[in-house]
Amino acid sequence: MTRAFSPPETLSNDDIKTIADVRRNIWTNSFYGLGYGSLAGLVGHSVAQFASGRGLLPGVRLNRNTLTMSFLAGGALGSFLMATATGKNEVHNLHPIFDIGKKEEHDNITQTEYQKSLSQAKQNHFTEIRRKANAPPFMVSNPDDREEFTKTGFFDDELYKIHSKAEVASQTLMAGNGPNENRIHT
Repeated sequence: MTRAFSPPETLSNDDIKTIADVRRNIWTNSFYGLGYGSLAGLVGHSVAQFASGRGLLPGVRLNRNTLTMSFLAGGALGSFLMATATGKNEVHNLHPIFDIGKKEEHDNITQTEYQKSLSQAKQNHFTEIRRKANAPPFMVSNPDDREEFTKTGFFDDELYKIHSKAEVASQTLMAGNGPNENRIHT
């Protein structure tokens, strides 16, 4: 016996009716697609036979076997397309039902250690990005360095000092005035 005849107790009568309605719509439209697709296959074969009689399709031989193939292939394709389209259009009715009995993400019983640490890392990373993106330029200690802040994005005084010292050191080395340049070579 299928589960459709014995749904879980967590579903209300309205939920069971919604599931049955979606299933019924998919099956009904699938049969409509079978009919329309079979008809389209017959019409397509008739058009191809007419074009072949006029010499527009040289070398193509159409007979009762190609008629059967057109009829069956058109029906299968139409049924598949209509059922798929209906399913995609009706799935929004099932979203509240998907959430029944769902455990919350913060429920630590269902998460492994890796999932917990990954979730925490993502949360910390996004918090840091939001903090940097929302920091106004006046949080930089030196008002003259606001232009530099907009280039680097540093708003913490210590980070800014370290960054500034590194910039000065790299510019000194690039200019050739490094610590080894002042030594006297013998």
